Amino acid sequence: MGNPAYLKSYEPAADHEINILTLHKSKGLEYDVVIHLDLYKWVFPAMGPKEGKDWKNPEYLSYQQDLNLHYVRVTRARKACALVSSSQRTNDKGEVKDAEDSVFIWLNNIKDLRYKF
Repeated sequence: MGNPAYLKSYEPAADHEINILTLHKSKGLEYDVVIHLDLYKWVFPAMGPKEGKDWKNPEYLSYQQDLNLHYVRVTRARKACALVSSSQRTNDKGEVKDAEDSVFIWLNNIKDLRYKF
């Protein structure tokens, strides 16, 4: 708490700025609009191979913890929350891969809450 640079990272953004925070850092804070990025299968919730490097049958690495973080993120929004995914993603090796939506995009009939463009 004695580090001014560290404390400054918690100051609210000015009217012409936005805050960019990790999921962990957003706990206890609220914003009018929250944009939740990287909602891809494999990325969030994190997935990996089962024991023995079985990539054909992946499993969630920390599903409940990731679900809790997702809940924290979406409940920080006062007016709107954008859940962002796309048709392609970049993996940890820098390779562009076809992407699938995270299971978190479709939880609890959230499709009924979506804004229709």
